[in-house]
Amino acid sequence: MQLYENKSYENIKQEILNNINLSLNKSEGSFLNDMVSPIALKFKDMFVELDKTIDLTLVDKIVGEFVDRRVADYGIERKKGTKAKTTIRFTGNQNTEIPEGTLVQTANGLLYKTIKLGKIENNFVDIEAVAENIGGIYNISQGLIVNLPISINGIISITNIVDATGGTDIETDDNLLKRYFDLIQNPATSGNEAHYKIWANSIDGVGDSRVFPTWNGAGTVKVLVIDSNKMPANSSIISAVASFIETVRPVGAIVTVEAPNVKNIDISAKLNISSSSNLQTVIQKFTEQLNKYIKDLAFSGLEVSYAKIGSILLSTDGVIDYSNLKVNSDTINVQIADTEIAAVGTISLT
Repeated sequence: MQLYENKSYENIKQEILNNINLSLNKSEGSFLNDMVSPIALKFKDMFVELDKTIDLTLVDKIVGEFVDRRVADYGIERKKGTKAKTTIRFTGNQNTEIPEGTLVQTANGLLYKTIKLGKIENNFVDIEAVAENIGGIYNISQGLIVNLPISINGIISITNIVDATGGTDIETDDNLLKRYFDLIQNPATSGNEAHYKIWANSIDGVGDSRVFPTWNGAGTVKVLVIDSNKMPANSSIISAVASFIETVRPVGAIVTVEAPNVKNIDISAKLNISSSSNLQTVIQKFTEQLNKYIKDLAFSGLEVSYAKIGSILLSTDGVIDYSNLKVNSDTINVQIADTEIAAVGTISLT
């Protein structure tokens, strides 16, 4: 509801006319009415801008740079995102050199570049590479980097021998405000649980964390970290979190920073789909919705709901009905341990 929603052009003009105490024609099209009209229009525009200004004082209404300004008062900065990393295997002739900064590419155009000089020995060399830009889109599976945009004499083939991981997007307004509310609603003092969570969540690439005080005796703290894609944080993010916490933790605290274990959620069912639908397309749409649901459960303490998965199936375009739905070979909710996060496993829909 807008504070000045009753200040429409028509209402303002009528209010002005009502306050003119002269025996003159005030009807539509009269000289007085025409004279007042542009004034009423400007006042209307002013009230529209006032409503916008009021919105800027409300945390649930602000966006973009105004979120940055609000949280900056509490020492919080928007995380800039991180670049994915992988390892590229160059196969080719003995002693062929691969310069630092060599570009490699996926079939659909994602670019990565090597971060050090390499030389082929025994027919190949493995070199670390980093994505050209930040973003989760650069997190790809092993074997998808296959092109060398600028050819190098002596190179026969290339591929990434491990998944590219660790790429994260610029922090969203929602996630930034979540950290703001966490700070306000859960005061951090003297290295308490909230303090460790705030420290961990402040690092670029971190999506969330879970803290276990005295997990291995007095003075010990374990921090589990996931990235902004709601997947286990890679070694670079883990190292960054651990290094930062070491600079701020209370004296004597023994801190362990790790990624959570993954519990795969395997799903099978028999589908009845519409005649105009394609099974592979249905599976793809279902997997996308399922993945969103599973990611939202990370560190929530909630089970993976058998009923919710059935609901997602029924809401998928093209699905009329289903039968024999199994989630991890059973028909009950799946428990997720405190040290685990769920992830989409094998999807078998027929």
